[in-house]
Order: sequence, then structure tokens, then C-alpha cells
Amino acid sequence: MSTITGEITLTNLEENYRVELISTDGLIFKNGIVSTTILANVFKGQKDVTDSIDANYFRWTRVSENPTEDEIWNNEHFGGTKYITLDIKDVFKRSSFFCEILNK
Repeated sequence: MSTITGEITLTNLEENYRVELISTDGLIFKNGIVSTTILANVFKGQKDVTDSIDANYFRWTRVSENPTEDEIWNNEHFGGTKYITLDIKDVFKRSSFFCEILNK
């Protein structure tokens, strides 16, 4: 399992929130074999608050060398889930995936 850590700040709140993305099957895929689930865990300070946030506030985006397809992917995966499952159709050459927690 691999973890990517980023930090976001929600401006109308007093404390910073941090989102950790965890890939169940690694971060690098070769030979056209792609299969993983990316989970988003949200922390307020050191406390995991993921379960207290409605899944509709999780916004997933992809960035690759194909902005047109990224826009389609992003619209299809806008929100409503705290994790995404990826396979070969989700990855265009080199793709990065992000999760933003929308302000309530």
C-alpha cells in the first residue's frame, strides 16, 4: 500500500485539514497492467475525520497529457465517493489523480 500526502486549507475553518491518498496496489504500473483503488482519508490535525464528511464533498480529478479526456474523466468522477477504482481505461500514459474536499 502506498500513501501520498497533501495538505489543503479550508478558509472558513480554524484548523488545517490534510488529505492522504492511499493506493491499495502501488503507484507505478507497467506493461498496461493497471488495477488499484485510491482511498482518500481526511485528517483535522491528527484526528481522522473521513467518516464525518459526506462523500458528496470529495472531488476527484485526473491530470494527464490529454486534457480533453481529463475533462471527461473529471466530469464522470466529480464526487459522491471517498475512493476511486482505477484500471487501464483511467490512465493515459502518465496520469496523476487528486482529491479535493469541497467546502461545506
